[in-house]
Amino acid sequence: MQGIGDENSCIVVMRQGAIAYGAREILWIDEFCVHRGEIVLVVGGNGTGKTSLFRTLAGIGPRFTGDMRYLGQPLAPVAAHTRARNGIRLVPQERQVFDRLSARQCFELAVDNLVVRGRGAMPETPGYIQTALSGRNKFVSQFSGGEAKRLLLESLVVGQVQVLMLDEVFAGMDAAAVDRVMVIVRNCISRRAGCVLADHTGTAREAFGAVTEYRLLPHEEGPAAFKLVRARQ
Repeated sequence: MQGIGDENSCIVVMRQGAIAYGAREILWIDEFCVHRGEIVLVVGGNGTGKTSLFRTLAGIGPRFTGDMRYLGQPLAPVAAHTRARNGIRLVPQERQVFDRLSARQCFELAVDNLVVRGRGAMPETPGYIQTALSGRNKFVSQFSGGEAKRLLLESLVVGQVQVLMLDEVFAGMDAAAVDRVMVIVRNCISRRAGCVLADHTGTAREAFGAVTEYRLLPHEEGPAAFKLVRARQ
């Protein structure tokens, strides 16, 4: 069994610090580690810091006051677009940031230079993406919530993925879309990526069984309102 701080298999690790908006600390972390080939489930109520955790790792959210490393190197100085290019990918709970993009623009942005502009989808592009790109001028806002999340997810897993973060991705999805997400996650895990999910529906625990679980609990020992705690396996 992997140890929580096993550096040989740990892709991302956060230690001894708080996620903070300015001087306001919201979530204290003793240690949070994502190993290769591991599914991590983050459990907590609304407002406890799940989305802030994901956004901090992706480089688009609040700062982390402690030590944060990716493949053994400091992560804090690395820009969000570089993190994404290097394999840290986030499917956000809210999609508004993508709503003004067309399906093609969303795909090309997500995979950066993996698509040669103007030449259509690559042969290895998933069938769902090819279908979406056939209506290249259709905006993300015109897809249903589940369809939009699936489009973003399919786009973000093209290329090398090291850590895939899914923030409430199952909400609003039909059964077929949920099945497809499970296939994508399992494929990422088989390629030794790590996957981190926040899911209040219970779908992730039911689908994947043995997962590493972290819980966001009230924190009574410091200024942060909540603390991230690894559940006993």
